Amino acid sequence: MNQAPRADDLAAARPLPGRWYVMRFVDFLVGLWPTPRQRRGALVVIADSGLGDVALAHFAIARYPEALGIAAGDITIVGTGPAQSLAPLIFPGMAFRRIDEIAFHRSPFYRFRFALWVRRSGFAVAICGSHMRKPMVCDALVEISVAPRQIAVSPYRTPKTARLFAAYDKAPRETVDGGAYPTAEILRASRVLSAVARRAVDLIPPRIAWTAKPTGLPPHYAVIAAGASVAEKCWPLESFMDVARFVAARGLLPVFIGGDTDHALKQALESAKGDFAFVDRIGATTLPELFDILAGAAILVGNDTGPAHIATALGAPTIVILGGGHFGANFPYPPEATPATMRVLFHAMKCFHCEWHCTQPHDPGQPVPCIDAVGVDEVLRAVDDCLNAVA
Repeated sequence: MNQAPRADDLAAARPLPGRWYVMRFVDFLVGLWPTPRQRRGALVVIADSGLGDVALAHFAIARYPEALGIAAGDITIVGTGPAQSLAPLIFPGMAFRRIDEIAFHRSPFYRFRFALWVRRSGFAVAICGSHMRKPMVCDALVEISVAPRQIAVSPYRTPKTARLFAAYDKAPRETVDGGAYPTAEILRASRVLSAVARRAVDLIPPRIAWTAKPTGLPPHYAVIAAGASVAEKCWPLESFMDVARFVAARGLLPVFIGGDTDHALKQALESAKGDFAFVDRIGATTLPELFDILAGAAILVGNDTGPAHIATALGAPTIVILGGGHFGANFPYPPEATPATMRVLFHAMKCFHCEWHCTQPHDPGQPVPCIDAVGVDEVLRAVDDCLNAVA
């Protein structure tokens, strides 16, 4: 199992980059600006994240108003593109400010403008609960806020970032021990929430309130999420077709979903021949439409992707085919956070926690062995079990 390297071991591994000194001077100039005397509200900084990361962070962020004793409108979330798309859907009432992390990291002028806004906003609390993050972005924003109360979860340190994190460790802040890699992200979120609330908060299954709108689909359908960020993390499409055929035989219309980047999957699906009807919604839904589809699904079967987290939080029975690259960090959830209608299927191997640098023989662009080893019959039994449980 890989562990996050200790700062003591890595502080001398790489010197601070030259960009650090330039940006540190920009931060110094911003620090000369006066700040409001009256401080209110909270700044929540989330790292460049995908749909699943933001969905997991929802467990804590949605409860920050109660934990801090403030209104949702007093919280401002700073995040990137996926978070910007999701924020109005799952964090109603909270403000959102989009940040270009690359520009903030590299452009002195962009950094100055954005950092000045943060400083002049006069936040009373600044929170960063992202474990894997860029110190010159997330930790800098918390520091620049000069909020009287600053809270950050312990980061994942590498030889490249150790000295940078060590520099921000000197700032006065509450550091939450989120646990070593691969602590489950939802468990880490609950620890941050407990620190914010200054009391223990029980870990429970994630839940996103959602009022679904009509999807144009029949009332009984199953969602198939056959894509992933890279092809090696995908269970074979022919296996998903077997699952689609199985649910179709049970009276459910298979609905395939995916993002705009799943071109190869869409082409393969178009050429797939089946003796059953299915619907292809790959690259054809907005985020609200995706939520509507997932909220109304009889079940979702898919890879380790954002829609699997969202479907779980929306209350849909969920089957996840999981590899070992980051096993335990996203899936499986801890037992107390796992809904009764979730099944996570995997084939355990000694090489787990390879961080997707697979050490086992496999063809490029094809599923890695730990994913390919998950059998169709095993998945079909899990689907049958979940459907029977909610029947």
